[in-house]
Amino acid sequence: MIRKMLFLVIIMVAPFLVSGCAIAPLISFVGAAYQGYTVWKGSEATKYFNHDLETTYQAVKQSVEQMKLGTSTLPPQGMGYALETNGENPLQINVLPVEKNVTKVTIRISLLGDKQFTEYFYKTVEDNLAKKALPVKDKTPIATEMNVPASKTFHGLCFGSYIMSKQMNGDAISEGQLRELVKKVAPYTKWLRTYSVANNFNKIPEMARQQDPSLKVAAGTWLTKHNTRTAPSGNEEIRNLVDLAKAGKIDIVIVGNEATKNGVSPGKLISYLTYVKDQLKGLPVQVTSGLSWKEANDVRIVNACDVVFVHIYPCFMPVSVDMAVGSMNSAYMQLKDLYKGKEIIIGETGWPSEGGSNGPAVYDLASAVKYQQEIRKWSITEGVKYFYFEAFDEPWEGSKATKFGVWDSNLTPKAGMVQ
Repeated sequence: MIRKMLFLVIIMVAPFLVSGCAIAPLISFVGAAYQGYTVWKGSEATKYFNHDLETTYQAVKQSVEQMKLGTSTLPPQGMGYALETNGENPLQINVLPVEKNVTKVTIRISLLGDKQFTEYFYKTVEDNLAKKALPVKDKTPIATEMNVPASKTFHGLCFGSYIMSKQMNGDAISEGQLRELVKKVAPYTKWLRTYSVANNFNKIPEMARQQDPSLKVAAGTWLTKHNTRTAPSGNEEIRNLVDLAKAGKIDIVIVGNEATKNGVSPGKLISYLTYVKDQLKGLPVQVTSGLSWKEANDVRIVNACDVVFVHIYPCFMPVSVDMAVGSMNSAYMQLKDLYKGKEIIIGETGWPSEGGSNGPAVYDLASAVKYQQEIRKWSITEGVKYFYFEAFDEPWEGSKATKFGVWDSNLTPKAGMVQ
């Protein structure tokens, strides 16, 4: 038995030794060992290149041009670059750093017949890297988070701003109040998520960039059965949303928030999504909708979205805070299995700091702090983007709702919720 195991190890390692690959630290070994090999996992291929991120990306861009593939830029899965080819069966290409001089290129295909094409594309990239005759254009990173401080507590924060006792959902908020709130959260998050682009909320993206040029904005609209009676082009918020995206001021467009709960039919929501996507065709901005769990399991709606932007609250399942992250992971994996190859972003999740309990889910500050810390660790481990609900307690929600804010309505941070 020992001889058989030793023989298998030699067989596995021999090709790497012959090619001169050193078995050094783990990441270096992975990058070197797979240099020249394509690793397939389902419909996704991965290949490692012993070059830095920028050089590899330029080789990929040059290969795209040589093969006459029309492409659109996408937000990357990590600190790198992402492209999608145009056409009926698009390829998604991600160029991601592994370490200083090791970069991986992943390609997601839609048809099995594209495997040979993928191998040919990789060969073209290799040839361009070997020539080192790479263009110097496009050196500015596309929608990366490489310059964002790692110390920020949240990937994203849901930005509700009705903090005063008499302010109600839908009221106009002064620019001064909005600016103060943006200033308060900017040091702690990479992203802001808004729910409207009317009543001065369309000015939040500019305020965010003024506070922190790296701060990104996922801007949304509030759709109900009443304001969707007209065509999308007649909806003021939709027009504002499209204008902001065309001006390059927002990074994710969110068409509606749990819209079917507000009386919007799935067909009407899809028509709004389709309209916005058509208006923004070719721009590096994702279009989606704030989806309830039920909506996220509706294939028709999800197919109209560029990314699955889903709300998941373990406190409402309900489960105890000790089981919360496990429940989140289970729900996430269900969607990941259902929509293979489609990125899933947690559009809302949080834990109340007050409000009694819901079965095993205890709503208190200690549980909120624990959930916030553990969901952040989970998101980093799994590589999942998430938006924490919410930045501030909002009195208008009344006794029916519990307090989810990281800050209370007096703008005081709750103990343990921010670093």
